[in-house]
Amino acid sequence: MSEARFADGFRYRIEIPSVEGPAVFRAVLEEDFPVFCSHVTPAYSTWRWELEATQVAVTVGQVRIGPGDWVVGDDDGVVVVPQSLAESVLAEAEEKAATESEIRAAVRGGASPLEVYERYGTF
Repeated sequence: MSEARFADGFRYRIEIPSVEGPAVFRAVLEEDFPVFCSHVTPAYSTWRWELEATQVAVTVGQVRIGPGDWVVGDDDGVVVVPQSLAESVLAEAEEKAATESEIRAAVRGGASPLEVYERYGTF
């Protein structure tokens, strides 16, 4: 099922609570197709699943995810950014990443943690 979704243009997949089969999980990772889940289930249970809708809001736990919202994740977790805030959140994240790059360069260049904190207000 993941293979078909990947071929259809899906950019990520969040499975709450699980993803089918370790082999499928490894395959999607090899295709650079992010999958976030709490555990793995057997692939043979997929016959019980049914697609009900697309481009509708869903609630996962206590988090509402609407069409157009940005879902961003890594090994540490997943965050949902509402579409109305996405551009400003992206700009702020890029600014933070640039500052962190400057901090790393300063530390590599010999600056002490105190000097870096005094210069950038963070460490």
